[in-house]
Amino acid sequence: MSRQPAIAQAERRLHQRYSVHVPIQLQPEGAATPILLETSNLSLYGCSVMIALQLPVGIRVQVTLTLAEHRIPIRGRVITRHPQFGNGIMFMKFEDDGEQRLRKFLEGLDPR
Repeated sequence: MSRQPAIAQAERRLHQRYSVHVPIQLQPEGAATPILLETSNLSLYGCSVMIALQLPVGIRVQVTLTLAEHRIPIRGRVITRHPQFGNGIMFMKFEDDGEQRLRKFLEGLDPR
């Protein structure tokens, strides 16, 4: 039985992940209609969503997070696809002050 080095097993995430359900709208590139969901977890530069018909890895999506009364538009990309965990979305480009608003929201949460 081979074992991976400890470094390979180390956490790859650069930002704290929070177990929080936030309304999210995903609109895959080329799709006419957005998909309305909730995050299953959220970090400063990405999230996971449970979705019945999972999106393919690599597809670009327009993301809109709703935090209290603020809608935060973000360009993103699907980076993971797991049958039991849904899709992982990486946030690539925030519009306006969206990154600062998300950071402030996350700072008010307890990490899981």
